[in-house]
Amino acid sequence: MKKNLILSFLLSLFLLTGCSQPSDEQQVENARQFLQKGDVKAALIELKNSLQQNPENSQARVYLGQIYLDASNFAAAEKELKRAIDLGADPNQTHPYLARAMLQLRKLDEVMALSEDALTDPAKGDLIASQGLVHLIRGEQRKAAEFTERAVSLTGGSAYALVARASVYMLGERSIDKARETLSRAFESDRNFAPAWSLLGDIEASQKNPEKALEAYDRALELEPTNLTVRNKRVTINILLNNLKKAQYDLDILKKQLPDNPGVHFSQGLVYLAQKKLEDAKSAFDLALLARDRYPMTLYYIALVNYMQGNLAQAETQAEQFYAGHPDHLPGRKLLADIMYRQGEYQEVSSLLEPVGATSEADDGVLNILAKSYLKQGKTAEAIALLKQLVERNPSSAEARIQLGSGLLSGGKETEGFIELEKAIASGDGGQQAEVYRVLSYIQLKRLDNAWIKL
Repeated sequence: MKKNLILSFLLSLFLLTGCSQPSDEQQVENARQFLQKGDVKAALIELKNSLQQNPENSQARVYLGQIYLDASNFAAAEKELKRAIDLGADPNQTHPYLARAMLQLRKLDEVMALSEDALTDPAKGDLIASQGLVHLIRGEQRKAAEFTERAVSLTGGSAYALVARASVYMLGERSIDKARETLSRAFESDRNFAPAWSLLGDIEASQKNPEKALEAYDRALELEPTNLTVRNKRVTINILLNNLKKAQYDLDILKKQLPDNPGVHFSQGLVYLAQKKLEDAKSAFDLALLARDRYPMTLYYIALVNYMQGNLAQAETQAEQFYAGHPDHLPGRKLLADIMYRQGEYQEVSSLLEPVGATSEADDGVLNILAKSYLKQGKTAEAIALLKQLVERNPSSAEARIQLGSGLLSGGKETEGFIELEKAIASGDGGQQAEVYRVLSYIQLKRLDNAWIKL
């Protein structure tokens, strides 16, 4: 009996020893192997178990920070990587990734404060690439170019450094061709690097290629489904393509993850505006206005919504504020001019639009508003000159010919005016409107016989 008890004790001791939990170092090694296989979920389990055993395992925190960075959880990545640094982790494994996380969190001074000392060339280049992007954000174009060029050299052309350099070419140096060329090198380095696809989407969007931009953003999200910045960009493109249901699908995800984010509110306002839900759009833009420095177009769209609702005084105040900060934004100038015209401020409209009316920037809208303001001021010759430009640009447009006919009749050039109205009627497009206007013009000129014949 006693012998059996001893055997049972030894067996239980053996079983306990055999089932003992792996060490925290072993769990970190398991996590590393899982990461190599792409099994992030299993790696997370191992890392968290490791830290339960030993909260001061610096390597576990390094891997955890890198995982959070890849998942776009930048605050958590920053926390883990800073803790790893405090625990003495290899700076080559912490500093480049911490810089990326803090860059996304707009902690620009902290990114610049990270030291490149003791880093190997690849890690040093990665860090310097992030610091180059800080210079880009700050508008320091020369330094941005220097830093990112150096980063490409140090890394031997890593995808991250090349995307940073391409970003500077695009946004800092306004060279789309060089940006594309550099980005193609990034794809050669890593075809599955999500930020490269995101930047390609930005380039296509800037070149007014929304379909191609959408393809690039789709690919970026396939590679990084948790990247909320790219998802918000895709919202904008889907709005441009009038894919409002798809835009709202992404917005619903964004609002769950970032309920107080001004950029999300701004995009939601655009969707509501496209759906003509003006009150909902105004509410969304009001929330985005809290970050008007980052989203300056918010003020423009609030002014536009108020204009569409007939709140002209409020719209004018907001449009003036937007114009004061962005005088080169042509749609903003046109909106303010439209509002002023509606309120009878014709001289102010002329003063606002004349600087662009004679330039290549002047589109049909500018010429139309300016011509109407001239007519209201009795400047018939100036109005007719602009209206003739509109007809030359749009020879098949009945509306343009009606406006020119109206201007000519106002200037006493009855024969030429009625000829333009006849051409508008013959075009078929807007002919009925032209016929009505022709009859009304005959009546105003007291040529009742002509009016009766045309009726």
